[in-house]
Amino acid sequence: MASSKDFSPFVPFDLYDFFGYLFPGVLFSTNMFIFYNIINPGFYAGWFSTPQNAFDIPFVVSIAIVVGAIVIMYSLGHIIATISHIIIDRVLIDGIEGYPVNFLLRIKRPKRPYSEATFKYLFASFNALLIIPALPLSYPLVLKLIIITISCIGFLIMQRIIIMVVRISPNGHERAHRVGDKNPFKLFLIPARLIIDPAIEFLRKLLGMDRGFSDTFIKLYRELFSARFGGLNSLQENSDNYWLPAFAAISNEEVHDRTLNTWLHLYGFSRNASASLYLSSTLIVGHLIYNPQTFTGLVPLFLGTQWFLASLFGIRYWILYSHYYSKGVIRAFVEYETRKK
Repeated sequence: MASSKDFSPFVPFDLYDFFGYLFPGVLFSTNMFIFYNIINPGFYAGWFSTPQNAFDIPFVVSIAIVVGAIVIMYSLGHIIATISHIIIDRVLIDGIEGYPVNFLLRIKRPKRPYSEATFKYLFASFNALLIIPALPLSYPLVLKLIIITISCIGFLIMQRIIIMVVRISPNGHERAHRVGDKNPFKLFLIPARLIIDPAIEFLRKLLGMDRGFSDTFIKLYRELFSARFGGLNSLQENSDNYWLPAFAAISNEEVHDRTLNTWLHLYGFSRNASASLYLSSTLIVGHLIYNPQTFTGLVPLFLGTQWFLASLFGIRYWILYSHYYSKGVIRAFVEYETRKK
């Protein structure tokens, strides 16, 4: 019986193209269509009626329309994946939580208190921006809160840019540390330490994300990593603790390859679905700023539902990426290496 690998040279797409790009693109488009129907009731009613000449469209034209729609959805999926990488991977994972392999293998992460606090405030402000219109408040008050939140986001981004410019200048790191050690600037860290950090820790414990590997398992992994990869020290390789074991596991065991790919497709869909909901909500909030007459009764409910679903997909991504995929990569590598011996 032929396997999918026999046809892979002739099929340029795999399941990730559907889960990671096409489906999130469809989800984003559907959300925008629903919103437009809310502010223009009955606009799409004529689309679903069947005129007499509905079946007079040439077959080739129908195929072209379907293919064109799929290409548009797929292209939107790539745009959403790029935004997902910036918002979720760079800000949430790299900037705030840290990559799972560092926690699982107890690899110390360099302390960046001001950078981490800035990313935490950015993520919290961005979520607040999307929640505010869903609250039972009058439009003038909603608009004021939105402007204040956008101003906070702009301030945090400008602050981050200034710090980056200072650090690339001569002796920039030393000057940044000297300024950061002053007590007035340390006040910037207090809200993150007292409010956001306990919330993250509570969520981590609630989801079981605080459970790493045992001491014996980590010791075995470090020995196998060093033996397999020419004496490399896993404590000094950072992200290669993910990439090298992943390549080793999937290149030698088809079972591990299938399992890890399944989790990859699932977490890719969850991440990009969350980003598509965040993006559509952001565009809707921007529309409401310039079109106050569209702030009708159903819009707050729709935005609240979108934010809730985006949060659920984001949490699902966190669980799949950290608890299943990242752990699966390490376990697959250890299983293969110990069985080979």
